[in-house]
Amino acid sequence: MLHDGSIASATPQEGDLILSIDCQYLAELIDPGFERFVVRLIGLEWFAFEPWTDPGATSVVITALDRIIDAELEILSAESSGDTTLITCKCWNADEFKGGRLSIRCADVALYDQNGAPLSLETLGQYCRQYWERFDTR
Repeated sequence: MLHDGSIASATPQEGDLILSIDCQYLAELIDPGFERFVVRLIGLEWFAFEPWTDPGATSVVITALDRIIDAELEILSAESSGDTTLITCKCWNADEFKGGRLSIRCADVALYDQNGAPLSLETLGQYCRQYWERFDTR
């Protein structure tokens, strides 16, 4: 749902990971001054990035949080695979790779607007539909 959003920062906090996701086109539907969302990964078990590699090349899994954030990942799509969320991303700041897949496993996820007000996935979905309906009528 946060298509084209970029992971701007990540802060570990008491077993959770708090992500700031820049996604202005969607955030400003909540408030014209908003630019981002906050995602709290509760009870984080796994957070890793696997860059795309050439066929036959050895795959690499990056787990260093600073290296993942420094790659400036842009969200292209997401899917669930069992208890793991797989997010296909483009990289804007990584010379050695152009994109890959971020995998996340956690107990729960909480979503907030830029001011910290809770958002349900259903509400975010409504904003997404609203944006794309407006986009289609341009």
